[in-house]
Amino acid sequence: MLQVDPDWWKRLFDEYYLLTDARSVCDEALTRREVDFLVAHLALNRDERILDLCGGHGRHGLELVRRGYRDVTVVDFSWVLLRYGKRRAARDRLPVRFVRSDARWVGCAPARFDCILMLANSFGYFLDDRENLRVLQEARRVCRPRGRVLLDLLDREEVVRRFRPFSCHRAAGGMAVTRERERNETSVRVRETVLADNGKVVREGVYCERLFTDRDLTALLRAGGFSRFDLHRDFSGHQGAGDYGFMNSRVIVTARP
Repeated sequence: MLQVDPDWWKRLFDEYYLLTDARSVCDEALTRREVDFLVAHLALNRDERILDLCGGHGRHGLELVRRGYRDVTVVDFSWVLLRYGKRRAARDRLPVRFVRSDARWVGCAPARFDCILMLANSFGYFLDDRENLRVLQEARRVCRPRGRVLLDLLDREEVVRRFRPFSCHRAAGGMAVTRERERNETSVRVRETVLADNGKVVREGVYCERLFTDRDLTALLRAGGFSRFDLHRDFSGHQGAGDYGFMNSRVIVTARP
């Protein structure tokens, strides 16, 4: 198997990420469709306090504020993505709070939020489930007693069924993004290579995503302090055919204390 640095997520989300994954993370129409789903699925009230955990540059948080949601906080570890999000918020005069922190310790008061979102496969970065559990425990700590947590995860069954060991697509500026994938029962590991239009390698690294069975996920949620949860399958904001990596087909999990 490809060797993965446990801290890969501290380095992947840089300036190149906004180019290599622009067709997902910089697609405003896609973001609007995903927020349409969130608002309807969670019956979000505009007065609720919302945490977009591992929210990157805040594309969902910014869209929620555009729609009149008044209290939205975006937490992420990447300075690059947070700076980009802050600039967009300032440009559009959107009062979104951006905070740099590790998802395992947000650092805010207990029971601060009514709704906590972990979108676009941002849960499951750790191959050691003790660390994934710490993320859930922190989400539980900052969730109000009648609040809820939404996890947007890759669909293990679909990954297994449609697994492709290699993909390549063109990104902004003529860059080519190749992804070599390996899979076992518990994870998918990906070597991503980004080449400039002259063929020079400008970035290369290995990242991973945990493949949760329903049983795995149920056990983690219970250990994390959640007693009520439901799963919604076959979610994808993308329209039309194409290999969008882990964004093709996802499972939405809604959990309550």
